[in-house]
Amino acid sequence: MNSLDISTKSSRGATFGSSVPPSQRVDQVITNFDVVKRDPRLPCISMKTHKRRDDFFGRQDILDLIDKNLLPENRRNVNFGEDSLRSFALCGMGGIGKTQIAVEYAYSRRPEFDAIFFITADGKAVLSEEFAQIAQQLGLEDESEANDLTVSMEIVKGWLSNPVRSYDAPPSATNEVSWLLIFDNVDNMDVLAEFWPTTGLGAVLITSRDSLAKNQIYTANNGIDLPPFPAPDAVKFLNTLTKRAPHPTQDKDAAEVAEKLGGLPLLITQMAGVMARLRLSYSDFIKLYNASGIEQISMTGTTMSTPQQVYSISSKLGFDGLSLASFGLLSLIATLDPDRIPEAILISACSKDPVTSFPNNLTQYYEARAQLLQTSLINQNTESGDIWVHRIVQDVTKGKLDSNRLTQTYNLAISAVSDVWPFSRLETRFLTARHKDCAPLFPSILRLKDTFNLMISLGTFQATLPLATLFSDAGWYRFERGFQEESKEWFQLVQQICDGLEDKSSEAVAYMIRDTHHNLGTASGETNDTELFLKHSGIWLELLRQRKTPDGELVVDYELGMGYNEHGVAQAMNGHCEVAITHFSKAIEYFQALPHYESTMLGWPASNKGLMYWILGDLEAAERTLLELIEVFRKANGVDDTLSFKTGKMLYALGNVHVSQGKYEKGLEYHARCLRQYRVTLGDRHHRIGDICHRLADDNLRFHHYAEAQVLISQALKVFSGRQQYRQELARSTFKAAQVSRAIGDEGKADEQLRMAFELRCSLVPDDTRNIDEIHEDDYDKLVVFWSR
Repeated sequence: MNSLDISTKSSRGATFGSSVPPSQRVDQVITNFDVVKRDPRLPCISMKTHKRRDDFFGRQDILDLIDKNLLPENRRNVNFGEDSLRSFALCGMGGIGKTQIAVEYAYSRRPEFDAIFFITADGKAVLSEEFAQIAQQLGLEDESEANDLTVSMEIVKGWLSNPVRSYDAPPSATNEVSWLLIFDNVDNMDVLAEFWPTTGLGAVLITSRDSLAKNQIYTANNGIDLPPFPAPDAVKFLNTLTKRAPHPTQDKDAAEVAEKLGGLPLLITQMAGVMARLRLSYSDFIKLYNASGIEQISMTGTTMSTPQQVYSISSKLGFDGLSLASFGLLSLIATLDPDRIPEAILISACSKDPVTSFPNNLTQYYEARAQLLQTSLINQNTESGDIWVHRIVQDVTKGKLDSNRLTQTYNLAISAVSDVWPFSRLETRFLTARHKDCAPLFPSILRLKDTFNLMISLGTFQATLPLATLFSDAGWYRFERGFQEESKEWFQLVQQICDGLEDKSSEAVAYMIRDTHHNLGTASGETNDTELFLKHSGIWLELLRQRKTPDGELVVDYELGMGYNEHGVAQAMNGHCEVAITHFSKAIEYFQALPHYESTMLGWPASNKGLMYWILGDLEAAERTLLELIEVFRKANGVDDTLSFKTGKMLYALGNVHVSQGKYEKGLEYHARCLRQYRVTLGDRHHRIGDICHRLADDNLRFHHYAEAQVLISQALKVFSGRQQYRQELARSTFKAAQVSRAIGDEGKADEQLRMAFELRCSLVPDDTRNIDEIHEDDYDKLVVFWSR
């Protein structure tokens, strides 16, 4: 990591930071917010579950066309500037071979690229997870650092836009890195907006069922509608798969089979498997095909095959000869993420109570898996064990299930995924160790969520508590990874499920209802929706108060303490500071009454209480409370532990207290310690990073550390910009940026930033009619919640 250069002269003629001894300066390392911090590990080839197929056939003309547009030596292509990002789109219906061409291109062109990344792009949630993996695979981020996926996304985009081997080497052609990024299954081009590299010398290959994808701004009209195999190639491909040598007596039948299958690689592959399972000759297959009543499809012209015809052939013929257990396993696979299914999910399903036509032990599972692999209905990465399957195979499989069987399979998927998902507990939330285990499982839970409304419409499906529990924790996982707004969608769905449960009498259901209000409240608080925070935390606390022991006494447990703490936070966010202190004191009282009480349980309520004392001006009580709490955590976990951001919050609060006491050096010290702690536990783009950068910018202004103040306030603006829920913080930090600009003598920029801050504040507080000169820093501070001040 490069240290910050602080020798820049200000426009006032003074050297930045020269007025204070070095011992009082902020550690320069922590003010380095460069997106990329490490040299990449190269070569880096990330193909997910996709291995190169030995039976890949033909398409050389397509591969050559992609070369023309994407290879580094072809930078002077007429549609791209020499230094521009190059892109190309493969479009076409499902089953025509887009993904397999992309896979073959990646493996066959490995010598041409230093880094290749294969990414599933059918939704933002999955894309964010996959970009985080790239950051780790490139070595730009350690697993322990990858807590906030929004940060990981920026790290990867930063390197893609400036792909170098070494940041210490001078600019040169040999230091440039050539990379290939494959966005597979892009059905909605809009999802790429947040992930598309802005500059760089790399190449992007897109596959999409949408023919318009090749005409988007991303592809600059470079792409092709992929045609089926030409007739001769289709016959050769069929013979290759069936391992039959060309023979005059079979050539005519082979050509007829290829024609009936429309020259589509997926159908040819599937039907070759059918012929192998049923030991059919080409002529036998033609008889079976004709007897099925399937409408003839064509390889060329205006009668070219349609998705419906592909589904029809696959459905009527593609599963002939499968054992019941094999089809049962395929049915489960059809409910999960098509691109990566950890095998642990499927093995877990075998341990369940006997399910109709599903493998019930490992022997049956391996036999069923072998049959599906042998007939190319599924694929497996031999290194990771992960399974992947074509989306058409999934759709056709589900189409063959009646509502009762689909319901049974969906419930089995819920149970199997729940068995391997690492659930968090209320006592251990915000710990990041589980994230690496959640990441490969989350896409399958997302798939189950996306299918939920379909299941409800069947009439045979009844949402259950295990489903609510799984969705709730998946939502919390997304909350922890930096997607607080998205997490609300999960919690609202959980609330809908709980409302629909017929039996709400059990404690497990009652807990889930309470926890849903807790989660909705917390997510609302993190996104500045103070009214909803107060509402849901209040409901949570009231439900807790209604619980009674057999003796009619209030149930006192960890959850009760947290309920009082969270509702106290909500009260504080709504300006009820005295009420908040009462709630924090109650939380402390109930924690201390627990038989398994540990002093670190006070991390939340005691630090919040200290902040309340600070806001109310009782600085002595605030300092005492926070110093005692920091000492508790030091004894338990060491100095400035990084188990969660709790310790950082305490350091932040104590820094504020010292500044209010006029102990500016101590304020600077504690705020700097907070920033170090937050960067480890939260990453660089969390809203709390923006808060502490704002405070430290103010600290550094006070000591005339103008270079540091500029870096810090710029990071705060970067954190808050473009995020609707943080407009209050953005207004406040824009005002602070104006102060920084004015301090270094840039009056024009200062005036512009002040105007921007004022206009943003006017949109937030439209009833305040004061003019720009009458609005002061306190007015901007009051825009944000107490923990951000």
